[in-house]
Parts: sequence; structure tokens; C-alpha cells
Amino acid sequence: MPVPAGRAAHHAPPQLPKPAALTLRQEIARKLIHLGSASLPISWGLGVLSPETLRTLLTVALSVAVLVEGARRLSAPAARMFDRLVGSMLRIHERDNITGATWLAASMLAALVILPPAAAIIALWAAAVGDGSASIVGRLASRSRGPHHSGKTMVGSLACLATTAAGALWFTDATILVALAIGAVTAAAERPSGMIDDNVRVTLAAGLAAWVLGVA
Repeated sequence: MPVPAGRAAHHAPPQLPKPAALTLRQEIARKLIHLGSASLPISWGLGVLSPETLRTLLTVALSVAVLVEGARRLSAPAARMFDRLVGSMLRIHERDNITGATWLAASMLAALVILPPAAAIIALWAAAVGDGSASIVGRLASRSRGPHHSGKTMVGSLACLATTAAGALWFTDATILVALAIGAVTAAAERPSGMIDDNVRVTLAAGLAAWVLGVA
């Protein structure tokens, strides 16, 4: 028996609004975490912190992040508090999944454990500054597309390439061509939007590129 049009419309589920992408201000606030973590490779490069101390700091940071991830899934009050504190900086897919900050700590720790020192410091720098500059510069350049535009941009990729290459030149004995190659690989890893978090892609791409190219 056909359902009258009026009744079908009455029982149709409401159309929920699509979650908005982060604004430029929210994106910059989010990337301050990345830029702040640049203190780790800088401190290492200047001899202020040893690799062992960095591993300890990142292990503690990752442990706290994992506890927070678990708490916000198992406790409604913890989830509400988490949302009040940092909810405005989360991307849409992070609301029900692991956050980028957790992936950042995990990838940095993995780089320190797996890679030789010179490759590891480039990987940490790329994760902190290369990825962060790609997002901020890209969003600043794409404001003409609308306040909520969040797609990857070529200028953002170039910023990632340049800043990663600069770090390779600063911290290691890489030549300009090798540094640019590392930057290009890192930018290529940052650009796609895939299932693997870009913090993981950028960190491992930069570190492995440096390792393969003999910066170790």
C-alpha cells in the first residue's frame, strides 16, 4: 500500500547539517601544537636535549595521549571535558577517531627509535615545521576560496618542501640537492588525504628519504 506523500514527508528523518571545516583561526591554533613541537629537534640540534631525553619526553607524551584517547571513549564526562577544551580544533574525522596530536607523538617517537640520528632529527623537524607550514601557508593562500576551504594547495606543498629542506641543511651535512629531494618527498607525502594520518606520512617520509639518501 503506498504511503501518502504527506505522511512520508512527516516520517522522513531530518537532514543534519554537514560539519564545517576548521576556520583559519582554528587551523592556526591547531598548528601551534606542531610549531611548538619544533622545540624538540631544535633542542636536540643545539645539544640542549639528548636523544635519550627526547625519547623519554615523547614516551610520556604518547602515554598521556593514549590515556586521554581511552578516557574520552569510555567516559561521557571525560568526553565532554575533552570537547570543551580542544573540540574546536579537531578535524571532522578526529571526533570519533585518534587525534592528530596522538599520531604526532607516536610518529616522532617511532622516528627516534627506528631511524639513525641525522635522519631522525630531519623527521622530527618535518613533522613539526614542514607539516605545520603546509597547513598554515596553504590556508592563508586559499582564503579567496572561502573561509572554510580546507583543501591541499600547491603553495602549501611548496612551504612544506622549503621548510623541510631548510631543516635538513640546518641540522645535518646534507647538500642542497639532497635537502630539496627530502623536502620534495615530504611534500608529496603530506599532500594526499588518505587513511593514514598525515603526521605519520610526513614524519616517516622525511626520515626514510634522509636515510635512503645517505643523511645518517
